[in-house]
Amino acid sequence: NASGGPVGVGTATAKSMVLNIVLVHLIGMLGTQLFWGANPRAPIGG
Repeated sequence: NASGGPVGVGTATAKSMVLNIVLVHLIGMLGTQLFWGANPRAPIGG
């Protein structure tokens, strides 16, 4: 829970935003590895 008034709320918001951005990037990289393997230039479609 955020404590410390507006400063605590701002700090908690910043931490959650950073964690969210990092997780999105990690999930995206994992998905890319799963779909295309180690070759990111693999053709999509025909």
